[in-house]
Amino acid sequence: MLFGISTYSPGFPIITVTQSTSRIYLGTLTYAFFLGSSSGFGMLLSRLKIGDYSGLILGYLVTSVASVGFIPLFHYGEFGLYPLVILLGIGSAFAETFEPSLVSKVSGQNVGTGMGVLSLSRGIGYFIGNSVMGVLYSFSYVYAYGFAPWSPLALRSRS
Repeated sequence: MLFGISTYSPGFPIITVTQSTSRIYLGTLTYAFFLGSSSGFGMLLSRLKIGDYSGLILGYLVTSVASVGFIPLFHYGEFGLYPLVILLGIGSAFAETFEPSLVSKVSGQNVGTGMGVLSLSRGIGYFIGNSVMGVLYSFSYVYAYGFAPWSPLALRSRS
């Protein structure tokens, strides 16, 4: 759920690139960069020997750095934002690879239930994260991208 809250729909980077460049086609191309980096890096991760916890923490860290990067690099258009979109895709690849792996190990014989709980909690997290991002984005992209990386840290410190 924490990953869902701390990340958001790729629609936000699409809107941000479009807003920054005033070119709709560059915003649309953002999705290809995100999906390409996520799938390509996911394939690479399947070949590497990285521990589940290390991989998950690294994925959260990459996603946080990329999110915060949108604030100072907004005015550089696609040249500043596309590398961040690629980093978001890489962070997503880490989460998509290591969260299910970790859940399958922790849930024992109840793998199906564990995966269902993972999907449910991600869905709730995405709903919360996207709702808050949308409200904050209506004020400024700075608030929206400033929110995402810090929200799971606040939640983790309470648990």
